Amino acid sequence: MKTYSIFFFLSFLGSLSLFGASEWKFPFRNAEELRSWTSHKNASVSDGGLQISQTSPLNGMQGISKSFPADKLKGKLLRIYLGPKLMFLIHCKGGQILYPGLPGKFGTYDWEPFDFLCMIPENAEKIQLFLGLQNGSGTFGLRNLDISVAGTPLNLTQSANMGYVDEIAGDGKGGWSDQGPENDGRFFRWPYLMEKKFAGIPFAPAVKDRCILTMHSRHFPAGPKQVNLPLAKPEKADFLYLMHTLCWGMSKRSVRSRSSIQTDNRKR
Repeated sequence: MKTYSIFFFLSFLGSLSLFGASEWKFPFRNAEELRSWTSHKNASVSDGGLQISQTSPLNGMQGISKSFPADKLKGKLLRIYLGPKLMFLIHCKGGQILYPGLPGKFGTYDWEPFDFLCMIPENAEKIQLFLGLQNGSGTFGLRNLDISVAGTPLNLTQSANMGYVDEIAGDGKGGWSDQGPENDGRFFRWPYLMEKKFAGIPFAPAVKDRCILTMHSRHFPAGPKQVNLPLAKPEKADFLYLMHTLCWGMSKRSVRSRSSIQTDNRKR
């Protein structure tokens, strides 16, 4: 009897639409919108949008900032749609501070859209969004800031038993499918790990040494035959996106794995 290895390297709970409904909208068309932000003296809003000007280079950040509720957003994957310098300051339990954001852009250019995905860690205690200039000078413009929750990633790390990279084939240690460097998952590390998107679907892949779940087969007898992936708390969702692959497959169609979801009324 032939057996096969199945690899699960991300599961993702999405919402009704791919990126979900907007949670916060900031058109930046009226000066009153700045009242809910902490503003730099050189920040202004008009019909053309938010504008921040700095005539001479200045160390530090010049712009506007706003706090967001950590209890509502921790463990979520956020989608931000806007214009350039964006950076989150995420204060985590234990004193760690994270600075995810868009890469800086220099020069003069016309209006263009930016789409950014940011994973808020489960231990986030304070979340602040900064928009503006950093360590430089010039004029920064922004309008139509749109922030939404893209979904809730399921955490595989407690069950994960492999990594993306396998340097030696057949040594029983992996990672991936233990087939060596020519057939492992290293290409997922870039750009997908940075973009947090694959085939248009947002996802939040883990980056730890063990973040791949390799199931049982004769090629990997140490793998589990079944795993349970509990949510940290109940979530509402319309879709489950499960990213997986199959090794040592065959042309004949047959069932090799099953996934089930338990709802609040015990249905699967």
